[in-house]
Amino acid sequence: VRDLLLEFIATQPQFSIAGASGSAAPFLAAVAAGEVDIVLLDLMLDDTGGLRVLELLQAQPRPPKVIVFSALVTLHTVQTALQLGVSGYVEKAVPIEMLRAALERVAAGGIYLSPCVSALATKLVEQKAQNREPDSLTPRELSALAMIASGMNAKAIARALGIAEPTAYKLKNAIAHKLKAPSDQELTLAALRMGLISAESAAQPPAHRPADRTSNPPFPPPP
Repeated sequence: VRDLLLEFIATQPQFSIAGASGSAAPFLAAVAAGEVDIVLLDLMLDDTGGLRVLELLQAQPRPPKVIVFSALVTLHTVQTALQLGVSGYVEKAVPIEMLRAALERVAAGGIYLSPCVSALATKLVEQKAQNREPDSLTPRELSALAMIASGMNAKAIARALGIAEPTAYKLKNAIAHKLKAPSDQELTLAALRMGLISAESAAQPPAHRPADRTSNPPFPPPP
């Protein structure tokens, strides 16, 4: 499977392969050296559990974006992976074209969940919502949440809403606070639960946006 993946990614001109390994140590070293932008991670590695590897990746000074590509898809693995900040999660049974869509969307700063993973993630959000007060977002916040879930960055949201970019950051902070959803992954799941986007649209590749490593920066606005 690994060789087929390498052959497929090699045919995508927008991506280059930094390396491939069945164990964690070699690619963790490459990440530490700053040679990797996106990690395509199987949760079943030879030497280290994939979820543990996610923890190690998040501990890096500049963690890469991570797409989980694995046959292991359960409520536990989906919940843990999202909590650890993955940008994508795709089960191995999907058509290979879906993996390309995931790579493109994540490279452009978005979140990609395959349909099976989206269904499990939505179930998790529904369970969480049962123990939370109803959401009280304003119409502008609802619009901004849908844009965040579609992969738009603060600059694009500001342009769409006719507001200044610092105001867009404040708007995102307010939404995150109200929903108790500090990450883009959790905001995307909230948008799914609230019906602002569908699971299908959450899995669509972004519309011709250039790749940008900083398209979804931490919530505090830049200086």
